[in-house]
Amino acid sequence: MSHPYIPCCADEQQEMLDVIGAKNVEELFRGIPRHIREMANDLEGLPTAMSEQDIVEYFTALAGRNRASGSDSFLAAAGGRHYIPAVVDQIVQRGEFLTSYTPYQPEIAQGTLQAIFEFQSMVSSLMGMEVANAGLYDGATSMLEAVKLALRVNKGANRILLAESLPRRAREVVRGGLQWFPELQIETVPFAQDSGQLDYSSFSTEQLANVAAIVVGYPNSFGVFEDIAAVRDKMAGSKALLISYTTEPLALALYKSPGALGADVAVGDLQSFGVPLSYSGPWCGFMAARSTFIRQMPGRLCGQTVDSEGTRGFVLTLSTREQHIRRDKATSNICTNNQLLALCVTIYLSQYGKSGLKQLAFLNLDRARQLREELLDVGVELRFTGPVFNEFVVSAAECRSLGEAGNRAAHLLERLEEGHGIMVGPLVDSSDESLRDCFLISASEMNTEDSVHRLGNAIRSIVRAV
Repeated sequence: MSHPYIPCCADEQQEMLDVIGAKNVEELFRGIPRHIREMANDLEGLPTAMSEQDIVEYFTALAGRNRASGSDSFLAAAGGRHYIPAVVDQIVQRGEFLTSYTPYQPEIAQGTLQAIFEFQSMVSSLMGMEVANAGLYDGATSMLEAVKLALRVNKGANRILLAESLPRRAREVVRGGLQWFPELQIETVPFAQDSGQLDYSSFSTEQLANVAAIVVGYPNSFGVFEDIAAVRDKMAGSKALLISYTTEPLALALYKSPGALGADVAVGDLQSFGVPLSYSGPWCGFMAARSTFIRQMPGRLCGQTVDSEGTRGFVLTLSTREQHIRRDKATSNICTNNQLLALCVTIYLSQYGKSGLKQLAFLNLDRARQLREELLDVGVELRFTGPVFNEFVVSAAECRSLGEAGNRAAHLLERLEEGHGIMVGPLVDSSDESLRDCFLISASEMNTEDSVHRLGNAIRSIVRAV
């Protein structure tokens, strides 16, 4: 017998709000910006129905206004461009992958389960960890889930340390996700003005008391690699978990893995590996960890086994988030993973292999070196001395011909895009006054030597002309 859906009444709503600790629905959703909550009021002006031909023409014209399609792009902030082999799209568009559902029934989902298993294996290897889950939504939510894992492991600890050099939006996701735990203290660890790495004077046995986790970027939002081994040494005697956050995983084909340097949990985003930018989403988050924490990991884990006839097969080994099984002991409310994007990552890595990925990383490193030399030649200075890969911060503070201090970087980026069709940036997202005339820039295999020279000539002409 089916039962009709009966919405809760006002008294029931208030009872739930009382348990949560919110006065009303407005307070419950205060984390969502007001202009988004009121967006429904703007939908009344939508145009009337259109024919298929009209819709195609409309969106074709709209796409033609997109400058990025014909621009040289040196955009950074974890949104750098990488080439995606055609085989990635061809395989993910197969019906058995594109329309597949959660693989609860292994007998009819072996292809999906094997893809998950391979994804987990590749992430574990790349991060230097013993286990990885089937994936998460994006880097910011994976950081939040890692912090929650640390709180479960270190029961009673009420402090979380986030490096100031982590992306601001990721830090905001962590704060938003933990806002209903008022006993928690989320603190920010400053960065050193010279290197762009953590200010290690913030670490001592006393300063790490009651800390559940320390989260650092690898690389951080400045493109600088934190010295994870040094952080690990500073944490001697502390039970806090060391969590690394990576948004440019290609760098790990050359740099030591977080696990090899002493991290307990590695999270981040794998967009670089075959996932298109798509106007900032969707992305493909990941989590890898020491095997000690396997039952505290969110989401699901796929395992390899054999059937009664000895044939290799794949199953969902752990689904620790399942509320209907674990109820209040569920590790998170994550119901699935970005499986289609995880498949993109798996195909991409399979195509390149270890040696191919390393060659690609060397190419990115070389392009970034050429870019730095070009920028230094035209008078744009590097801001930090810490080690970088293909993304870094530069300062236009000394380019006095660009106008008043504080507006010079913004003026330069605007002139590059408007006058030369070259996209660079964004501006560094920081409240630190010393970074107000700084911007991020990156180079990848998509940037040729000629495009790097064009950028240098464009900056030279702008600085001289202003």
